[in-house]
Amino acid sequence: NDDNGPPAKRRIIARSTNSALSGVIPAKHHNVVDAICREKMCEWSYRVVDHFHVSREVVAISFNYLYRFLDSCNCDRTTFKLAATTTLYLAIKTFVSREIPVSVFVELSKGEFDAEHITQMEGIILQSLSWLLNPPTAASFIGHLYHILPPMDLSVKNTIYQQACFFAELSVLDSIYMKENPSIIAISSLLNAMDGLDTRDLSYSSRSKFYRNAISVTGTSQSAVNIDTSRRRLWKLYRRSKQFVVHHEMPPQTICDHTTVTQSYRKEDGHRTHSPVSVSPSPGENCFSR
Repeated sequence: NDDNGPPAKRRIIARSTNSALSGVIPAKHHNVVDAICREKMCEWSYRVVDHFHVSREVVAISFNYLYRFLDSCNCDRTTFKLAATTTLYLAIKTFVSREIPVSVFVELSKGEFDAEHITQMEGIILQSLSWLLNPPTAASFIGHLYHILPPMDLSVKNTIYQQACFFAELSVLDSIYMKENPSIIAISSLLNAMDGLDTRDLSYSSRSKFYRNAISVTGTSQSAVNIDTSRRRLWKLYRRSKQFVVHHEMPPQTICDHTTVTQSYRKEDGHRTHSPVSVSPSPGENCFSR
């Protein structure tokens, strides 16, 4: 009997109509899920994939699913958490060879959602996406553009790649980038990664040549203004990140030795030994609190 379940479960089931879960309302209505909610769920998703040693690109795929779903339906905060949890589960199931069962995500919800909620939401999302589950990502473009980087020391080249991937990861935190061409994000991320290099490692003329080649091979139609805007926004995201503090607290000789922001982040936080934070708040805690 549904009435015997916890209040949150009863609410979700009771408000379901025609296979739509509670809280899913037409897109024309006011969206009660704000940028803070989205950012917190994105951070949670990164902690989950880090804990299970899953590629962070999966989070970009998950949020691609999520934002495409939100284009047709807005959600209240509870249903948004369920949708974000489900898209992460779906992205992992689609792109990761190692199975992470739905029971893991049920456990992370601390009883707020059960397997039926997640599987039902999965069906709704799949229909909303028309089963189109292989979106291009900024990380995939960075991997391809890596091969047209100018000749340079391999360690410098790998530094550019790692830092560019980190900028791409930051872009997922900002919903504006969900509407952006992933090739633009990739080029912006690579150019930002080059900014920290000495001209002895990579001359300005080599950077300009890479920019022209990248525009050519990606068929990017946007003007330089779009890329400049994207680059500035990525730098703002970086300055808000914990890794900005970590990087700027390093001794100068460490920074000069090409220790990257991404490397320092993963040493500190990338391979967690404790359980990732639950998607649901602890007693007395609002996981969407400002």
